[in-house]
Amino acid sequence: MRGRLPRADAELVTLRTAWNCAARYEFLHHAYLSRLGGLSAATLERVAAGPSAPGWNERQAALLTAADELHADRTVSDPTWDRLTAFLDDRQLVGLCLLVGHYEMLAMLFNTAGVDPEPGAWRRGPLRWLRHDDDSDARFPRRSAHVSRRLMGPVMAARAPLPPPLAVIVHRGRRTGREYRTPVTALVHGGRLVVPLGHGTRADWVRNLLHEGRGGVERAGRRHLIAAPRVTDMATDGHLVPGPLRPLLRPFTLLVADLEPR
Repeated sequence: MRGRLPRADAELVTLRTAWNCAARYEFLHHAYLSRLGGLSAATLERVAAGPSAPGWNERQAALLTAADELHADRTVSDPTWDRLTAFLDDRQLVGLCLLVGHYEMLAMLFNTAGVDPEPGAWRRGPLRWLRHDDDSDARFPRRSAHVSRRLMGPVMAARAPLPPPLAVIVHRGRRTGREYRTPVTALVHGGRLVVPLGHGTRADWVRNLLHEGRGGVERAGRRHLIAAPRVTDMATDGHLVPGPLRPLLRPFTLLVADLEPR
């Protein structure tokens, strides 16, 4: 917990090490701890596929490669070490090796002793009071979406402009083809729209936007076109969020879209 590696890096390496060692107890306990570091459920699933899976950034791919090499060969190869030096300082590089060794050691003990996760371990851990009973990325209870729609209904009907960070996503239904408007909390940074997904990726407006590949956003009375929407997380694309807000948004999956010039 007091290592020099950033939390997202440490959790990613821990999860890959647990997977390599078939340490179910380790993996399940860090599945939710990693959410505090900014990893989404989709990123957790990709850990099993390893560093060659699509979607990793350069830093993550190098960390996962190092974890695999330490597991298989007990050393990090020179090419991988050179890749890591672009992101990590000397203390962090030492910490990376020690971290993998620590969780390899724990895996040996847990696997030898036959330690199984406690009943309901998948549903325990940080933020459990915010989670759904399913495996979605939603951070808020479903009923809060209904409450929000009721509260914002009169504003939406009046087409009143919303002050930032409030915005309205304009999207087209996948089956109906109708235009819908959904209020969200959104940020604009570096020419991109960033929306924390409090209700997860299964929200209708998210699925509509991803299906269409484009849509619109209304902010402060102005409407902009958005394109190339995608779902990501803080661990992968945290640089898209202004620095002071990054700790606050770590538990959230993010929808990112390009703002097209007017």
